[in-house]
Amino acid sequence: MRKRDIAYLVNNHIMNDMLFAMLGSDELVQLWWETPNKAFDMKCPKDVEEQKVYQYLGAHCFGF
Repeated sequence: MRKRDIAYLVNNHIMNDMLFAMLGSDELVQLWWETPNKAFDMKCPKDVEEQKVYQYLGAHCFGF
């Protein structure tokens, strides 16, 4: 496995952990990824650049 692949998996796990802390269930986390979001111009978060989603979640979860 390449470093880039490992970094993606780690970031994805961290983002899902942040979502779980805010939403409270795995089902809602999955739904969040697949639902259009105003913050991303009505694109689903799964279709948006990873860094943008990471920054959005960090801001809402930790206030940075």
